[in-house]
Amino acid sequence: MKIRIFCLVLLALAVSTATSQLLFSPVDVFQEDQTGNRSDQDWVLVDSVSAAVRITTGEQAVVAFDNISGSLAVFYPEAGLTPQAINAVETAPEWLQMDLADNLSRLSEYYQNLYADIILETQDPYVDEMAFQIAHIAPQTL
Repeated sequence: MKIRIFCLVLLALAVSTATSQLLFSPVDVFQEDQTGNRSDQDWVLVDSVSAAVRITTGEQAVVAFDNISGSLAVFYPEAGLTPQAINAVETAPEWLQMDLADNLSRLSEYYQNLYADIILETQDPYVDEMAFQIAHIAPQTL
């Protein structure tokens, strides 16, 4: 059984103006003052990153801090798609791309290319509908 995880990553990098400490957890950005009020006035946002990532069994996505540039970088796992399938996914509307990539990745290379060709050769008013169908029909049925 393959398990697929869809993960939304929100990570903020902040620096304390008072102590010059780096902070990697957005939960800790707010500090309580003497009266118990929470404040973020001593922190300056340095970088932030958000990513929607499809992670299959045994793979990983990494958010890393580059100490030289002082920024965050996201390293994604391989898509598991043929170049033709990647083109088809990029043709689909953005809101549909994750579902389409997931469904195509469950198919053999032959079928990925077959259904990618169908999407890429479909005329403009129907591309979204064709991509939607391929994204949501069970891979066993395709």
